[in-house]
Amino acid sequence: MNWYALFVKTGTEEIVREGITSLLNFFIPDNTCEILVPKREIIEYKKGEKSCVVKTLFPSYVLVGTNQILKIYEIIRANRGENIMRFLRTDDCFQRISQEEISLIISLINDRGLIGISDVFVENNRVMIIDGPLVNFKGFVKKINRRKGRAKIGINFLNRKCYIDISIRCLVTYDSKVIKNELLFR
Repeated sequence: MNWYALFVKTGTEEIVREGITSLLNFFIPDNTCEILVPKREIIEYKKGEKSCVVKTLFPSYVLVGTNQILKIYEIIRANRGENIMRFLRTDDCFQRISQEEISLIISLINDRGLIGISDVFVENNRVMIIDGPLVNFKGFVKKINRRKGRAKIGINFLNRKCYIDISIRCLVTYDSKVIKNELLFR
């Protein structure tokens, strides 16, 4: 399956995802198309209160996985709502998201399309990833902010480097038997 990016109005990603899913279920009942809006849980502090909010990972983009891009394009173009701008293109064809890029995104998200919170233990210059979506991605973590509870990761999306904040939970103590990955910052 190939993946493509649909450019939409910011803030309407979920509405567009639901609309396209309904359209495809109507026009192609046995479709194998996947519509994805990756999201992340972020811990924020407002007025001294800590809360967990869900934010879109790539604002203004809806990801479409299909082997029938021309058919999907025609259906969306004929029934286009006001929130859909366009499919991203290169020259005269649709721009594919590379397999490496989409595999990384899919491996970070859970079954609800959400990047959850990772548990880490930070001691001096050592960061040990205990659990969560970052456990297998030690090379992608660029920076840890213990005060905000965030890790900055660098991933490629549409052939450019993106730096994204992912929430972490800094543990005070840990059992050395459960460490799954360790980073060393210098």
